[in-house]
Amino acid sequence: MLEEIQATFRLSNVEGNVSGKIDSDPKGRNKIVFVTRDKYLMPPYLRHHRVEQGERWICHVIRDTKPHDPAHGALIVALSWPIFLKFNAAYGRTILVPQFATEMLKAQPEVLACLEYAIADVVLPEDGSDLGVEVDMGEPIAKNRLIRVGNVGYDETCDFAFRSGRHKPSRVTMVEPTEDVSTVVIWANRNVKGDPKSYVLRTAYIGTLSPREPWACRNEEELCEKSFPFWTGHALAYDPATMSPIFRTSWREVIESRAEVLRELVAAPQVNSTFSHMRRSG
Repeated sequence: MLEEIQATFRLSNVEGNVSGKIDSDPKGRNKIVFVTRDKYLMPPYLRHHRVEQGERWICHVIRDTKPHDPAHGALIVALSWPIFLKFNAAYGRTILVPQFATEMLKAQPEVLACLEYAIADVVLPEDGSDLGVEVDMGEPIAKNRLIRVGNVGYDETCDFAFRSGRHKPSRVTMVEPTEDVSTVVIWANRNVKGDPKSYVLRTAYIGTLSPREPWACRNEEELCEKSFPFWTGHALAYDPATMSPIFRTSWREVIESRAEVLRELVAAPQVNSTFSHMRRSG
């Protein structure tokens, strides 16, 4: 099993290597850190990422050049998952990606492969309003995981699952996605704690622009007029690699219940769910 450390990258030398310092290491080493040039040691969606100054990453240690000396030598690492990122948007402005947002990106990790290029074309609002934008990458990049399904009422039960970084579940379906999509959706808010010219990423995904999920709405008007009418007839294609087991409940329970109560349903037997039926019959 590969060792794991956390590192902040700060310097670039003339050869193009990016170096950094260790923030957290179970072995307590104090060494310079270099990202491996062998991109195939990293997940496919990170192989073309250019590490910039100030980024924080969870890294896997590939090699310790002086394994018996904790204070000298270097660690050669492969990027594993970001903790903090910073991307340049149009006209010299920036979008910051803090840890809560990187956790949400785990629901669709392949978005990291195109996020830098998508953000580069984004023009941030001058008035500080929320940003919700769909960026066309010019060619198909994935299958659209948003699926049109049969409508359900507020109290009708259907399949749900928790996604990474979300405190409440999303409606899901076992229907396989078939439609190619070429767009990346970016949601961001003005940075109220730092540089007013920068924005903070809330979430990003490959797909098409859609309303917030019902439990994430900011007011009743948004819920009743935009969100619920949309999500009553749409669901996300289920992905066991990035979602919890499926459970059945209603939109009423999802919106009105505490997250802890809903998480208890994940562990309960789901004899009527689509997923349970497929497991029994398969």
